[in-house]
Amino acid sequence: MLRRSLLTSAIAASLLTTFSLPAFATQVYETDLVIIGGGLSGLAAAQSAVDQGAKPIVLEKEAALGGGGNFPEGSLGVGTRYQKEHNINTTVDQVLTAALQYHHYRADPHVLRVLIEESGKTIDWVMDKGAQMRGIRTMYPKEESLMTWHLFKGGAAGIIQRFAKEVRAKGGTNGGRRDGERQGDADDHRHHDTHQEGLQVRGPHDDVAYRCSGSTDSGSPPGGEP
Repeated sequence: MLRRSLLTSAIAASLLTTFSLPAFATQVYETDLVIIGGGLSGLAAAQSAVDQGAKPIVLEKEAALGGGGNFPEGSLGVGTRYQKEHNINTTVDQVLTAALQYHHYRADPHVLRVLIEESGKTIDWVMDKGAQMRGIRTMYPKEESLMTWHLFKGGAAGIIQRFAKEVRAKGGTNGGRRDGERQGDADDHRHHDTHQEGLQVRGPHDDVAYRCSGSTDSGSPPGGEP
């Protein structure tokens, strides 16, 4: 779901066509798409973009790609191929009910339902990209578990490395602090007019402008995860 929403915003922006670059930029890059944030969501968006022929630039202010996405061992999935192959028949309604109970019904059921409904497609997509599954883990006895937490070989960090490698191989650019010309506050100055979107990045040594047909922010809003 998140990958699809990121790409939808980028495609909408791609309808734009002219852009006046700010005069104080010391470097200018032209690209199809700028993705702000090189975490798991940003790299998934970049992977999907290169699969469709785009050449995105991923901006990341930290020293390495991945962010918090490097730490999970796996992810939620309902209705995945792996579950079907192992006769696991957990339903969306079962997981939704359990999630609402866990959060004491202080979560939006409509948002949760969409997340759960799309989770199986996301896991299958990751597997199609070459990830390997090492099983499903549960903190409950097997007979009480919904069996939805899919564990990847190498964890989510392995997925990040795989996405980053393929994005580079297909012409995209991943920019962490190791790529010094792209470090800084990626959302410091954003400019657009009625035709094309652009981004101004202020780094410690220079200002970089990106002329692009779309940009999207994959990071979390202030105060928490999306």
